[in-house]
This record gives sequence, C-alpha cells and structure tokens, in this order.
Amino acid sequence: MPSFISQQPTLISNGPIMSAKIGLPKVISEALQKQGKPVPSPIQANALIDTGASGSHISPKKSKLLGLTPHGVAQMFTAGNPTMTNVFVVSLDIGVLFGSPMVIDPIAVIEAPLIGQTNIDCIIGRDILSRSTLIYIGYVNTFSLSI
Repeated sequence: MPSFISQQPTLISNGPIMSAKIGLPKVISEALQKQGKPVPSPIQANALIDTGASGSHISPKKSKLLGLTPHGVAQMFTAGNPTMTNVFVVSLDIGVLFGSPMVIDPIAVIEAPLIGQTNIDCIIGRDILSRSTLIYIGYVNTFSLSI
C-alpha cells in the first residue's frame, strides 16, 4: 500500500494539502492516441483532503485547462443551496511529491468553484478516503495517507 507522510506548518489553519496531477483517464488517452489526436498532459493541482466531502472535486479552471468533456451532472450540496454541476472522469495521481505514484484511474469528480479557496484546485473526498488510511496528527502538524 503506497504511503506518504507530510509535515506542514500550516496544517491547522489550511488543512492537509498535497500536490496532485489531474489528467485524462487511461482509456480516453489511449482512444485519442489511436485516433491520432493530441492527448493533453496531466496538470498540477493543489489538493485538500476533506473528510466532509462525500466526493472528490476539481475547479472549473482545471477542467477547462484539460479540455474535459462532462460525463453527466450531479447535485452538489454546500452550505448554500444545492446546485447542479458537471461530472468529469479523470485520472488522479496524489503521490506526485512523494516519489511513489498513487494513481486513481478512472475516478469521477465533480466540478466545484471552490469559493474562498485561493490555493486549492482539487478536493480529495471520502470516495478516495474510503479506500485509504488517513492519519492526522495535529499537535506536530503532520498527516499521513496510505492507499
């Protein structure tokens, strides 16, 4: 089970944040290659681990950069009113900075504006956390994730 440990001085104020790469799922990338079409490179994103989010999310900015095509819509519940938003299927590598790929491919993610999150492009929700072990050690500003 790939794992990493991260110590962050801003863990308490900002939450557990890690670097991730978002790309097209392997099956879509292979289909584009067979058709002779360009495959966009995965893009870097700052991801927040959020145990309060049932699903994983990406910002509209990142979905546009990748040129993602919606695979459906879902109702998103926030502190405000529920809204309908796009669902995309992506490949997500959350082991970028830790020298060990931790790729979830494919995974459905919901497009969310992530209002108030100036440095966050992606939310890692319980859909991913349900397959992993998250250890949060607040008094030493450390967290660990194993998938």
